[in-house]
Amino acid sequence: MAERILFRSLDVDDTLIDRGRTLRVIGLAGSRLRREHYRVVSLDSFPNVNHDPVNIPIRSPLEKLSLALHARRRLLDGVRYALSRTTSNENSRNVVNSGRSNKQEWVEMTIGQFYRAHIDEYIESESIFKQGFAFKPDCVSSTESKVDVIRLLTRDDNDVEHYDDDPRTAIVIADLFPNVKVYLVHHTSTGLIIPRSQLRLYPNLYVVSNIGEGIDRS
Repeated sequence: MAERILFRSLDVDDTLIDRGRTLRVIGLAGSRLRREHYRVVSLDSFPNVNHDPVNIPIRSPLEKLSLALHARRRLLDGVRYALSRTTSNENSRNVVNSGRSNKQEWVEMTIGQFYRAHIDEYIESESIFKQGFAFKPDCVSSTESKVDVIRLLTRDDNDVEHYDDDPRTAIVIADLFPNVKVYLVHHTSTGLIIPRSQLRLYPNLYVVSNIGEGIDRS
């Protein structure tokens, strides 16, 4: 019988790549102004989507600016060392599960960012996703895209862990997949979105200060 594989589903921004305090606070303020929330519903209600790159040009000036700002970001402290420790387990695979767009320019920028940061070698290249990266199509939200990726990873009864910085996404995933360990990378500003008392309602959700803490639990 084939051995079970442990898939680590890795969000990018503020989980691996540092978004920075300013953009973090802006994102929090925007969420509150829009009164964003995620209602946990049945898994069947989440769409199946294609996470592969699409050749759609970026025309919006704001999106072009966002792309340029994302490209300048650097790794969070300790990420490279944490990922290097995952190579000791030959039955584990790291898959990027990003809320970034699957437009070709975003995909190329993100993969190039991983290459320059010397962490591309820790991402599973022989995956159900191209080069081990899954991106968000325009037709769904970031949370919906990530849920669909995790659904695909758990399809063959594999073990799955998910790492994210957004507590709203973390709660949805923890609720829909009780057998998936969800590691919420806590930042002071994003931690204000949902109180710790609510996070404690999910026994498979763990609050950590960085991904290394989650990897050490594996």
